[in-house]
Amino acid sequence: MNKHITCFLVLVLCINTYCQIDTAFIAHLSNNNLKGEYSTYLDKIKGPSDSISYQKAKYFFTYGYDSLFINEWSNCNYLLLNDTILLKQASLHFLKIDNENSRKWFNNILLKNYFWKELYILSKNPNKHSQAIMCEEVQRAYNSYKKLYNKSPWVAAGISIILPGLGKLYAGKKNTFFLSFLLPAAYGLQSYESYKKLGLKHPFTIVNLSAFTVFYVTNIYGSYYSLIEKRKEKKKKFLTDVARYYY
Repeated sequence: MNKHITCFLVLVLCINTYCQIDTAFIAHLSNNNLKGEYSTYLDKIKGPSDSISYQKAKYFFTYGYDSLFINEWSNCNYLLLNDTILLKQASLHFLKIDNENSRKWFNNILLKNYFWKELYILSKNPNKHSQAIMCEEVQRAYNSYKKLYNKSPWVAAGISIILPGLGKLYAGKKNTFFLSFLLPAAYGLQSYESYKKLGLKHPFTIVNLSAFTVFYVTNIYGSYYSLIEKRKEKKKKFLTDVARYYY
């Protein structure tokens, strides 16, 4: 509480006395996560419009206001392009999401930045590989992501119809293959034995058939989405390695 009060008094003093951009004070507000005081200070300071927009853009990026960050970027393009650290942070951030803001960032703002533009295209479609931007450190993660990207969720679901668990194996989930196979197989055999001995209408047969159907259908559905989730994991690993190497 004392820290907030002290900061507020300093904030008022800075605004009323200098009315200029104090980057050291801004760094203090940011490092101490004084969001409210940070916002108030930015609203009150005076100075060149591009410099204020630059500081506001940094604030919006820090606190996750992507749309506002991009809007402020257009008012101080030159200053932000020279802030290579913020440029890398923002580019890595937008690489990991797929929405209007990320498309605007790479398709409009960084239109002339070949490196980040290529990485963006590559993250969306690894088949468009440009060897010029790929370093050895991220090549392995890229190849793994590309391999999963080119596998079809429908194929995973289709082969699971033929043999339960096969779709999980196809998706690279080796640890879940046996469980996905054994449960439907066990209930299938039990249903068959129950049908032979007790008949189709016996409650025990009905229960076993119901359990078999549930596990069989769930396995097909799970195989489809397992491949999608595994693909997301590989993409995340690829982008993490990109971030580790380039930042």
